[in-house]
Amino acid sequence: MWLTGHKRWVRAVTYSPDGKRVVSGSCDGDIIVWDVEKDALIRHLEGHTSYISSVVISSNGEWIASGSGDATIRIWEMETGKLLTCLEESSDVGSIAFSPNGKNIVSGGGHLHILDIESKRILQCLKGHAGFIYAVIVSPNGKFLLSGARDKTVKIWEMETG
Repeated sequence: MWLTGHKRWVRAVTYSPDGKRVVSGSCDGDIIVWDVEKDALIRHLEGHTSYISSVVISSNGEWIASGSGDATIRIWEMETGKLLTCLEESSDVGSIAFSPNGKNIVSGGGHLHILDIESKRILQCLKGHAGFIYAVIVSPNGKFLLSGARDKTVKIWEMETG
């Protein structure tokens, strides 16, 4: 199976928890939602003004989050493609991850932040990396955050929020 539809190279992909959808983001600034069972493009999500660095789907499969070089994180409704919120960061976003409860999102890039989605506030700014943060992931139990950066380190953090 080959999923084609982006105008520029693809930088990020992820599967939905049920395995029925794939979401991809590319340097064209677009996100595409695909139906894997039908081998079909479902919709384009547009709004970012720079490359897409990361796409993730919430554990309940209801939301898509996209991080971009335009220093924003956008959260979309999976079924409709509706933009739900836009979180602004202070630098390019390198990687994002939902917390298991779906209330928070972790953002790596020039900074490592834990953000509250509803209030759009930064709950924690974690300092320790000496370079751009390219990878973040939250443990399934929501207690730990892993981050990987240009400084050649992987750091394990305890999260104060789930």
